[in-house]
Amino acid sequence: MDNTAISTSPPVANTTDILTATALTDINITATTVSINNIETFEDSDEDVKLFDLKRKLHEGCKSNHTTDTKYLETNGLLLEFHSKAKKRRGRKPKMVHPKSCDSEELKEEIEQCLEKKKTKSCKRKLHSYQIPLSPQKDLGNKVCFPVGSVIWGKLSGFKPWPGLVINHEDIQKKSSPLTVWVLWFGDYKISELPLSKVTRFDQYFYLNYKNPSKVFSVAVTEALEVCAQRSGLKEDELSSEHLFNWAKHRFMEMVEDKDPFLPLKGDPYPQFVKRKLQPIFKTAENIEEGPVRVSSPPNPLFENNDLINKLKTNQVKIQEICIGCKSSDKTIVAQHPLFEGGLCEQCKENILETIFALDVDNTHAFCSICSQSGQLCICSVPECNRVYCINCIQSWVGCDAWDLILSQNPWSCFLCRTPNKRRACGYLQAKPNWSLNIMHMFNSHQKLAEPNLSYLTKCPERPPIRVLSLFDGIGTGKVALDQLGLTIKEYFSSEVDADALIVKRFTYGQSIKEIGDITELTEVKLSELCPLDLVIGGSPCNDLSLVNPARKGFSEEGTGILFFEFCRILSIVQRLCKDRHVFWLYENVAAMKTSYKNIISRFLGCKPALWDAKFFSAQHRPRYFWGNLPTIYSSQPTTEDDSLYLDKILSPNCNRKARVKQLRTVTTRSNSLRQGKNENILPVEMDGEEDAIWITELEKIFGFPTHYTDVRNLNHSRRQRLLGRAWSVPVIKFLLSPLTKLFHTAT
Repeated sequence: MDNTAISTSPPVANTTDILTATALTDINITATTVSINNIETFEDSDEDVKLFDLKRKLHEGCKSNHTTDTKYLETNGLLLEFHSKAKKRRGRKPKMVHPKSCDSEELKEEIEQCLEKKKTKSCKRKLHSYQIPLSPQKDLGNKVCFPVGSVIWGKLSGFKPWPGLVINHEDIQKKSSPLTVWVLWFGDYKISELPLSKVTRFDQYFYLNYKNPSKVFSVAVTEALEVCAQRSGLKEDELSSEHLFNWAKHRFMEMVEDKDPFLPLKGDPYPQFVKRKLQPIFKTAENIEEGPVRVSSPPNPLFENNDLINKLKTNQVKIQEICIGCKSSDKTIVAQHPLFEGGLCEQCKENILETIFALDVDNTHAFCSICSQSGQLCICSVPECNRVYCINCIQSWVGCDAWDLILSQNPWSCFLCRTPNKRRACGYLQAKPNWSLNIMHMFNSHQKLAEPNLSYLTKCPERPPIRVLSLFDGIGTGKVALDQLGLTIKEYFSSEVDADALIVKRFTYGQSIKEIGDITELTEVKLSELCPLDLVIGGSPCNDLSLVNPARKGFSEEGTGILFFEFCRILSIVQRLCKDRHVFWLYENVAAMKTSYKNIISRFLGCKPALWDAKFFSAQHRPRYFWGNLPTIYSSQPTTEDDSLYLDKILSPNCNRKARVKQLRTVTTRSNSLRQGKNENILPVEMDGEEDAIWITELEKIFGFPTHYTDVRNLNHSRRQRLLGRAWSVPVIKFLLSPLTKLFHTAT
């Protein structure tokens, strides 16, 4: 190899000597460069190895056309994966070598520090793979600096590195802490404050962090690549997902520059699509379509306002007259906070309605229980709770030192789970004793139903049996509920396409359920053959409407959210075909959805939703929105308690099984939703002194189904859970449909 000068600061030990274990006779080291002459490599290597700037990249100039063995050789924080076909060299250990001469003792210390750093980055190209040492970002007085608009990797505790964008704390009206940055996460557009030690450059760590990508993770990485590509000058037609990853593979490998090449232009740090997504947050993005981020009005830190504190202390102003969401005293209070003493302005009320039931991927709450923001959050350790609180709210309402005190406690019980005597030490943050019911009252739309004309039913000498159309029928929750109410069903038509759900119903009900196929293929002619109908029920898939799904497509034609309009279409046709009778109907969907989605559904259905939570009927939290014209839908939640509300009473008898939690959290199609606790490390049951998972037969009982209801066709545990995770809670549906027993024939 020709003489190669390697610029480095500090200089590094000779990689070649580690490969050959020869003397450093041809190495010249200065304070700024390492010059290598007459490099000797392994005898069986095909070509020389070129060494470029070891601060950034190590480029490969050799090709290998034979089957290779791999060994790792280490130097100065550099891991070099070298391919060799010489098996006899497998056991050969690398030799750590210091430069023979240095200009100063200080330089030696710098080299020693460099040797201790084991941080590496993976990068594969052709048949050779190198792990490249990290080099510091822009250094400002020994502080790593990421300019606003930088595309980065951020690491939250308990999560894999995730791509994000550095944003200005002033743009989101947040406080700035030393050695931290505020990060906007690609994909879900949540915001977090991270220490600089948890932030790295996107291009340098791409190959290390982009491993085993999930669908959601790929969406986020694609958005980050799109920003980098646009800043590199790629055209619109070159921004397809496949092209972006191919571009990154070559572009990131070839870069040798010290400076981040993907920094934004001065004065324009945010890409246009980010501005569109975050219009409610960024002051700089005005008159742009609303995005998916839930924000309150700009915070005004309470304890920086001495006048307001004095008024609170001297009772000149009450906490109920202050919006505790945005910490403002000059906003019009439109409601009281359901969990804590204090008011809410219009915007903060909407934020609470959107986020209070939103669960993250780890099944903990996704947004602060006070202000509905994300960011740096602490999680309650009580398994049934897992609510989260942001650092701004805790420092503002509890005290400046409260955050550090909370972090020192493990486990930590939040302000709602503490005993009454401990709640006194929570500053101005005082929990309400009846907060659980307050949540339900807050969602009460006070909708009043028009009196239907039921004379055709009341004039009949004998009440008729009911005729039902169930859309998105799943495993037949509607049929189970109607049977448990004792209603006589003349016809039960079911529209469902899932094969497992179909076999479960066929096994249990045989021909008493008539399957009518895909909802999108139901024409008016076919529906006319089913009429007359007395009841239409259904709940379209919620995944693309759920607030906590960062890849949600809303009502886009590419997703499942658009199937809601199929429900509307069929309901409209049925009501037109059944002009001589009153058609009862019920529609269900997830409670944690954007207000704009909820308003669209309400506009098309002609009424507002009512919130019903299965925790008032069973041993599971399961809040859901319901729209309909049933008399019970806008009634009050039942307050009676029985054994079915407690998990301990549901468990299989005679097996020495005991519940470790009072009620389960919301059960979804994900297996980890059955685990409890803030780290999903608690199994909900104890059996013979050891923790155990809940049995699927017990889960069926919690949902209100008969034992072994889904035990057909050798369906495994996970497939049976998926069926239940998509189902309605039978006790809730029974309650909502119960008025029909006074109008239609029953077995009793």
